[in-house]
Amino acid sequence: MLLEENDKEFAKLYREEYSKRSEEDKLKAFRSIIRRQGNCGFTNSGHIEYLLNTDNGNRYRVTLRTHWTQGVDNGQFDQTIIIKAGERKLIACTDSGQISVTHYNRQVVGETLL
Repeated sequence: MLLEENDKEFAKLYREEYSKRSEEDKLKAFRSIIRRQGNCGFTNSGHIEYLLNTDNGNRYRVTLRTHWTQGVDNGQFDQTIIIKAGERKLIACTDSGQISVTHYNRQVVGETLL
């Protein structure tokens, strides 16, 4: 998926801040991050989530952890995504499109340089 101008600007600012970190802090930071853009799901109450690789020179294997809730039920699962240098990939919506609405909360929990 092509990067939009706001993604390019965000990635540039993220790289600048990343370069200022100590080597120890760089080890704790991920280069791939989740961004939200646009609405989706039941009554457009959710947000479209994308994975953005802010590193223009390397690709990564990224592990996403998704926590979900639907009424009183909840759970979690992990998924792995390969993302190219400087790429943006669609993940999914934060809300399902039907009743009873399922809400999804995602975070990057792992990243491996490929």
